[in-house]
Amino acid sequence: MFLIDTYKDYCKAIAFKDSDNPTLRNEAKKALGILKQTDLSLYQEYKERLENKTKVARAHTHPSTLAERQIFLKEHPEINIASIREKLRTSLLKGRYGLGMAFSVPFWMSEADVVASLDQLDPAELITGNGKPVPRETVLKRCLRKTIEEGRFDEDKLRQLVASRFSSYYNNNTITLRDPMLFDAVMRMLKNEATAEELMKIDRPDMSFSIDDLVRLINSRDLQVTNEDKIRWEKRQRKKAQKEAKKQRKQEKKTRMMD
Repeated sequence: MFLIDTYKDYCKAIAFKDSDNPTLRNEAKKALGILKQTDLSLYQEYKERLENKTKVARAHTHPSTLAERQIFLKEHPEINIASIREKLRTSLLKGRYGLGMAFSVPFWMSEADVVASLDQLDPAELITGNGKPVPRETVLKRCLRKTIEEGRFDEDKLRQLVASRFSSYYNNNTITLRDPMLFDAVMRMLKNEATAEELMKIDRPDMSFSIDDLVRLINSRDLQVTNEDKIRWEKRQRKKAQKEAKKQRKQEKKTRMMD
């Protein structure tokens, strides 16, 4: 005869009482009835314990908050966070399609710093609502965020990249300025005056580059053309004219030779 001596036995009885097998079903119902009659307080304790566990499990069937996942970990000490952390580390290093992290980390961060951030994440940031390891893209995003929070990135490289991309877009006429002589003022702002947070909205940690946010940043500043800016612009214009003239002479010479 089936008897309930432990919480595990109680859980089995609850599962079996709805079984399609009539023998199991009847044995479970009898065992639950005996426990309730002989030790009502233990019966209530097991019942509440199972109900609370069911509520927690139900609450985590959908994406949960950090606080909810922290509670979930306390309720499930059997979850091996060290093992999950190592699995995620392997996933990060392997990268998408086995290509490593070369296409996952921005130019102004080091791969080593991003991976090191994995050890700084709260254990609850490593799991989903049901205790499984989070996807690689999720943990990567959290590692990038942690790396930025701790200031472990090269701000000079960030400025260099944004300024270089602006110069390229300007020269290709993807971005135009209300006054061509403002070019140097924009470069000066990007290299020295804009905050790292403003630049990260443009060259984003997820490896995307936002031209719209670059234009918004430029338009938000009261940029002024200095005398030095004018001199540099005029010098570039002369060099450009000389280059065009030289190109034109070469083309004319080639045409005469063909004639």
